[in-house]
Amino acid sequence: MDRNEEEKIAKILGEMTHYLLKHHVKKFDIHIHHHDQSTDLVFKIEKIFPDILSDLKNKLKYGRDEEIEAYGWTLMGNTDLEIAPRLLDNVIFEEKDSITIIKLIRHKIEG
Repeated sequence: MDRNEEEKIAKILGEMTHYLLKHHVKKFDIHIHHHDQSTDLVFKIEKIFPDILSDLKNKLKYGRDEEIEAYGWTLMGNTDLEIAPRLLDNVIFEEKDSITIIKLIRHKIEG
């Protein structure tokens, strides 16, 4: 994985973590899974309020944006999930028992 890709992954994680902390989500785990074709960032969250989950689903509904991919990602910081979703190819939400699982998927691009 090249340095730019590592930085993009770190900034996606940072934006998502900042969002959860800002919305008083107190207990969550983060797992990073590197596959041949993608990197999956998995958040396992305990006790997320329905209004926060709804807001997350709304904010994470965008797909990868080539312009943001090329230039805008360097502006990422505490943007309340305005840029990170545009660096993702897919987002999957699951409920298991009292745990909400959010999988952020970023496909690897050969180049």
